[in-house]
Amino acid sequence: MRTDPHIDAYIDKAEDFAQPILRHVRALVHSALPEAEEAIKWGMPHFMVGGKNVVGMAAFKAHAAVMIHGEDDSAEGMGTLGKIASLEELPPDEDLAARFRAAADAFISGKASKRAAKPKPRFRSRRISLGPSTRRHGRVRSSIRSRPPIAASIWNGSSRPSARRPARSASPPQSSGWPRARSATGSTRAASRPAQRTIAL
Repeated sequence: MRTDPHIDAYIDKAEDFAQPILRHVRALVHSALPEAEEAIKWGMPHFMVGGKNVVGMAAFKAHAAVMIHGEDDSAEGMGTLGKIASLEELPPDEDLAARFRAAADAFISGKASKRAAKPKPRFRSRRISLGPSTRRHGRVRSSIRSRPPIAASIWNGSSRPSARRPARSASPPQSSGWPRARSATGSTRAASRPAQRTIAL
């Protein structure tokens, strides 16, 4: 009997209540199936015969599980034996060993029952009905798109403003007509213009 050290590590890491269950199932599998090989499949210990998975087992926080491939797994929880919390909840050793042997023989002879594939859900296409608000917004968008550009309707012909600025006059600025005061040095400056008052009408 060849054992896998990975399964030893799996059992050692299991909860205290699950360790005796896993060790008992392991020993019972090898007594019923001397040719069985051990391996970790999907993160769980499995026992194979002729390269086919025959028996699997797993440990959880509150229960353990035993999977006999080819049998109905409609029991509560994972596996074919339901949730197992102690050795007393396992079937008798003679019955369990006979089920292991029958599952291996079925795989070897090619008569193992295959699970029916679950039908894939069909997605029906539904027509989405647009509400009155959605239709109203759609009409508004279509009316905006149908309008002519604003620039073409306002700036047509002579009403379009000129993009150029008026040319500056080359002649020097004319005098404002106010007298120029003469300073003590002889230079002249424009006299200050009296403040203007704005009268509101």
